[in-house]
Amino acid sequence: MSYLQALLKNIPAEELSKINQENEERKQKEEEEKKREFKPKKNFSNTKKSSKKSGQKNKNSLRKKKDDDKSESVSKADFFEALKKAQDLMMESCKPSDEDDKTISESLGSEGWKGHKVNVDLSVDEMSVKHDNRDFNFSKSRVVSGRHFVQEIQKMYQDKYENVNVKCYQPKNSNNYVINVMSSSS
Repeated sequence: MSYLQALLKNIPAEELSKINQENEERKQKEEEEKKREFKPKKNFSNTKKSSKKSGQKNKNSLRKKKDDDKSESVSKADFFEALKKAQDLMMESCKPSDEDDKTISESLGSEGWKGHKVNVDLSVDEMSVKHDNRDFNFSKSRVVSGRHFVQEIQKMYQDKYENVNVKCYQPKNSNNYVINVMSSSS
């Protein structure tokens, strides 16, 4: 026998019926309050539509407007064309100089060659490219750090020297970009 059952046996029948009635009334009141709390607005979608028609401004000023999508796609294409031109200019500056070319070509066949480092100067970080009468500014360090750009450099050196491994990196706190050319057989 539980404690609650023992208490209920000791309470007279009249008081027990009063307690049961009070509990039922309390439950009914709680249910009515719950029904009152949640009443969805009728025609909620209609009220929203009418607020847009009333001429209110968009509170989120950064949100894109549907009309601007066409003009942005043209400017994105121009941007990527200019980026490609910037990458091509950087590829030219990453080519080995005549001295570096001579050193790499002579040293490739020798045993114990640890490689040669080609340094590219990035002290002037900004680069300006003109495309369709517009100037685009790019950061040389950002262009050089791109994965696609690094793959293009590796391909250029491997096509030129055959049988080489190429690692590209930018040392911390340095204005140089290093292209390390090593023999793949070592």
